Amino acid sequence: MLSFPARLAAWGVGFLLLASAGFGRTQTLAHKNWAGSGMSAQTWWSRGVFCRVGLRPAGGTAVTLKTVAARLEALEGAGCDAVVLGALGTAGPSPVDAAYGSVEDADAVIEEIGRRKMRLVLEMPVAGAFSGAGEQDLTARMRFWLTRGVAGFAVRGDGAPAGSDVPGVVKRLRAVVSGSLGTRVLIADGVDGPDSQLVVRRVDAALQAGQTAAVRQQLAGADGGLAGRLPLLVAADTRAETAKVMAALLLLEGDAAMVAAEPFASKGAEVVAPVKREFSAEEMRLWIPASEYAAHEDQTAEARDKAMIEWYRALTEMHHANVSLRDGQATYLNQDSQDVLVWVVRAKGLSAPVLVACNLSGHATKVAVGDELKTVGVRKSYLRTLLRSQPEQPHPATVEDIDLEADGVFVGEIR
Repeated sequence: MLSFPARLAAWGVGFLLLASAGFGRTQTLAHKNWAGSGMSAQTWWSRGVFCRVGLRPAGGTAVTLKTVAARLEALEGAGCDAVVLGALGTAGPSPVDAAYGSVEDADAVIEEIGRRKMRLVLEMPVAGAFSGAGEQDLTARMRFWLTRGVAGFAVRGDGAPAGSDVPGVVKRLRAVVSGSLGTRVLIADGVDGPDSQLVVRRVDAALQAGQTAAVRQQLAGADGGLAGRLPLLVAADTRAETAKVMAALLLLEGDAAMVAAEPFASKGAEVVAPVKREFSAEEMRLWIPASEYAAHEDQTAEARDKAMIEWYRALTEMHHANVSLRDGQATYLNQDSQDVLVWVVRAKGLSAPVLVACNLSGHATKVAVGDELKTVGVRKSYLRTLLRSQPEQPHPATVEDIDLEADGVFVGEIR
């Protein structure tokens, strides 16, 4: 049986003939629909929102290429910049495992994602790439997908044999991605090396009283050695009472963020396709832990769904549109003793700094941060509220008096 690179070379004849005949889905350059879908003057991925979709073989809870294609309107409505798709296949005669679909199905997904001004990033496990033939096979697969309009890859280093040169492999994979025309990205997950554009930084500590210092250390990258590399935040906590806090950590920290686009809920095989940004609660349970829906018995299910959907929509739009949050860097303030996580995000220029406060104490509290802001060079005291998890407050917030309900979030411009 021919190796994948040999099969790729064999397919190349038909590939070129189809391209010359106008086969629109084969993309040598950046995808035709990518123009205008970046974020300001930065590379599209540097402050992007990535929504990860895992694939599952056919069955009662299958997630295949066809079902992904049918659900992209929900991701577009949520403001996602890129869809990170689970590995399509790692071995065998085809680049797509038959359990997930076909190459034609993948082409259709790439085309539809591009039409919606998003990008597709494919996961590529590197565990089998630690031999000459294995690495050659992996790079051939990557080149195959790059020519078809994929915007980059997420590589996972877990499962590599002991003593493997994971950084060396990643460096060579980065050369493959960088050598492709267009702005592509290589995301490293569990890989220790300088040759990825985005390094996954996981926030795994439980969001609860007594853990604030540990969470702050993880977010600040103190134990990640991430100097000079842009991190991608990924959350693992799904406690219902901290759903809004976790969303704020992901989307208001100044870094690119990855959120889980699972589980998708649908009514049978049909997925409701409402007008953009007016989507059903059933369809849009993207980042919301299932337990959140049983957290507030005094609300109707429709009211709970609407409130959470509006919260995530507001955070995503703020992540994209606010200059400080989009272009700035976060500085954490020392509020650990109060079990409140507070940070200020500042960008160069005249844009106002943004202060974010998340209460992990489990009870209502007040926060004063004026003195700490002065130590980091921020001397203004007026706060213009941008968003808060409890809209109605008895008085306006100032840097000396921020009211936070239990598991509450406050976001405000410092003026």
